[in-house]
Amino acid sequence: MLNAHLRPLLGYDVFNLQVLEREGWYHNVVMDSGVLQDVGRYRLVDSYFLSHYRSGRPSAGHFADARFEHGRGSGAPRRPQTYIWMPILHHQDLVGAVIYQLFARRSVPPEEMRFLGEVHAQLGVLVSNAYLNELTRNQALSLSALNEIGCALAVTRDELGIVGALRETLGPRVPLDQLELVLPQGSRARVLTVSPQTRAAERVMSLRSSGLATARAVLSSGQSLLEPEARTSNGYPSAALVPVKGSTEIEAVLTVKSREPDVYEHSTLAFLGQVADQVALALSNARSYAALEANRHHLEVVEAVGRELATRLDPWMIVRTLQAELSRHVAFDSVVLAVLEGGLEGPVALEAGLEVPVAHSYAIDLGRPQPPATIPLAGAGPAREAFRSGRPVLADYPPWTSGANKAGKALDGAPQVALQETTGSRRARPARSVLWVPVRQEGRIRALLSIQSYRQGAFSSWHTHVLQDVATHVGLALSNAQLVEALDRQATTLGTILANTPIGVMLEGADGRITFANPALERLYGVEAKSLEGARSERLLDLAGGAGSSEVDPETGATSLVLKRNGLNLRIQRLMVPASRDHPAGVLTLHEDVTRQRAAEEERDLMLRAIGHELRSPAAAIRGLMASLLQWDERLPADERRAALIAANDQSERLLRVVEAQLLIARLERDGPADAAVEDVDFCPAVRRVVQLLSHAYEKAASVVVCDEKSGSMVLRCEPAHLQQVLTNLIGNALEHAACSRVEVRANRAAGWPDWCEVTVSDDGTGLPEDLLAATFNQSRAGRHRAMGGLGIGLHLSRLVVERSFGGQIWLAQHGPRGTAISFTVPCKSPSKAEKQAVRHQAEKSVLAGGDGQLSSTRRRAAQHSEVGDP
Repeated sequence: MLNAHLRPLLGYDVFNLQVLEREGWYHNVVMDSGVLQDVGRYRLVDSYFLSHYRSGRPSAGHFADARFEHGRGSGAPRRPQTYIWMPILHHQDLVGAVIYQLFARRSVPPEEMRFLGEVHAQLGVLVSNAYLNELTRNQALSLSALNEIGCALAVTRDELGIVGALRETLGPRVPLDQLELVLPQGSRARVLTVSPQTRAAERVMSLRSSGLATARAVLSSGQSLLEPEARTSNGYPSAALVPVKGSTEIEAVLTVKSREPDVYEHSTLAFLGQVADQVALALSNARSYAALEANRHHLEVVEAVGRELATRLDPWMIVRTLQAELSRHVAFDSVVLAVLEGGLEGPVALEAGLEVPVAHSYAIDLGRPQPPATIPLAGAGPAREAFRSGRPVLADYPPWTSGANKAGKALDGAPQVALQETTGSRRARPARSVLWVPVRQEGRIRALLSIQSYRQGAFSSWHTHVLQDVATHVGLALSNAQLVEALDRQATTLGTILANTPIGVMLEGADGRITFANPALERLYGVEAKSLEGARSERLLDLAGGAGSSEVDPETGATSLVLKRNGLNLRIQRLMVPASRDHPAGVLTLHEDVTRQRAAEEERDLMLRAIGHELRSPAAAIRGLMASLLQWDERLPADERRAALIAANDQSERLLRVVEAQLLIARLERDGPADAAVEDVDFCPAVRRVVQLLSHAYEKAASVVVCDEKSGSMVLRCEPAHLQQVLTNLIGNALEHAACSRVEVRANRAAGWPDWCEVTVSDDGTGLPEDLLAATFNQSRAGRHRAMGGLGIGLHLSRLVVERSFGGQIWLAQHGPRGTAISFTVPCKSPSKAEKQAVRHQAEKSVLAGGDGQLSSTRRRAAQHSEVGDP
């Protein structure tokens, strides 16, 4: 308007409208020779007309040392010479000025100044209205910009997305060469940086860093800050910082930077403050989304690991599964499972006099299994802390690792820090990030689980929570492994029992078909156990050849039967097996071989009858003699009374011998070889004592017993009472049953065995009963011997004494119409040199007499008893 009306009237060449703004700036609009130039914004202190603004009075003059900007149009090359500075007032306040310029140098008359003053009296209202209109337009633009920024931030999901959205929306509206978002985290800060030419990036810095000095000032004061040129760095002379306030505290600092100086003012801070409110909401949404994503990822990891661990039944399988599944979701270098040996009751090590459990480590480092190591938790660093506290331990760049690095040593065998070096693997080195969590089982720490990384700051609280939940699944897997191991041991034990028990075990299903039969059943019935599976139980007896007889016990319900095939007496008991979740209903049948038990019961009955007979005869004789003495008393002649007393004494001795024999038999059968009181016993005197003892019972018949003269020098090594018992039984049996005229007892050194003596009791009678001899020397059962009366008991006792007290053997050397000879071996005193030569010569003759290099019967007997107890 001024150009259109005043240029033709007064000839001005340049019209310069300057409108004052806040904070010492002014808005500059120039029209040169009718051409509108670029609109600029400048500091008032740099204006050529600063003195005019200070005085506020209209003035005219000529330019001197003025700096001009080249514009566009025909007047661009020319420089103004004359100016007229006219202020613009609104309500007496200076709001700007118009500088009229001429290319020519001329004077300005007062009339022209008054005219311009009148014109300017109307300009104040016009400029104020224009300013209000621009302010309204700017507010509309600001609201539109905030709305656009808010919409862009609303769709972001993380902090990097936030700074990227700010770059796209703030860049067209605010001078922006770099944008930063500083997020404090304790003593550190995450700095997110973006520029128009680069993508958003993140770095972690210490809050004490000099590069974050202004950000620290904003965090501490909570006030926005303009960073002037004198305090900027890194090539950004202008910066504006505003706090991003959350509900209770400052969450971040938003910074915009420009390479142009003084491009930001307080109005910029006001606008950025409104943007910061949008950023606070976006950060809250981003954290909520991150929490949901972390929780989803957490559940995904735990579910994947738990699903795979459910079927892993030993520590190595568990560690391999953790390595495979965790590495899909978590970045780490090593995984370690340290299992307490035997739980808290297992092996321990001593630490300061206290017992500390020992852990067995299973580790995989950089994908390679490491050698197992047994380590005491006394020296296991964070593992020990996790065990003692029962809480997770996260060590980021532990202080002990630096010492190990400086020393150039790997902490071998300590899986909480470093793992053992293996062939072809990377050299062992300390871990920079270590996370240990306890693994609980039934409320007690059963193991420790760890992931480790050679990178500093690799793990966070998220990893801790994930590993804690994974540790729960590891505890269940270890429990399952223990249960399976226990079941395997139980199955092995049960299988061993079933395979080795003498009792046949058979399991039938509800349909009566056999589902299991153990080897003992196969041995009892002579039928392969595998062939029984699937067959009906009634077929068992048919396959075994049938039963000879059977009976049912009315008290127990057990069935007793005798098999036709082998004559075994079996006891069969059926037990009902109720149905349960683990198995269906069925019948458990126990088949026990009671043949020996039944035979023992029969022999016991026979034995009791035989012992009763043996005791009854002398007891009845003693009773009769005592009754006669009591009845006739003094009327009996003295010699008859003495004869009766002698007879009673003989019967009492007989009764005592029977009792002692029974006790000795019981002791030898129960205890086995006895620790006899060995003494030197002269053979012939021992025989004479036995003959003298038997003379009371057999009187003159005992006189037919003779001791071989060659046996007079023989000295035996045994318990005298036991030798007397054997000789008494053998000589007494010969006198009692053989009807002989001569009984000879001789002792010779056993051929080839100079420390053993062969004693023989022979007679010239008709011989002992065949069944008695067969039963005695075929080693039949004791009860059957006792059932045969005194003769059977004597021979059985003799065999027990010879075998279990002497360590020798007894055998039938001769039997037939020419008489009977029974021999036994007993240790004797070592022979002299002459006797040894004679024994050797006799042995050579025995070999020749055997024919074809065979030993004689005596030599064979000596060879046999040497296995029993050769000294």
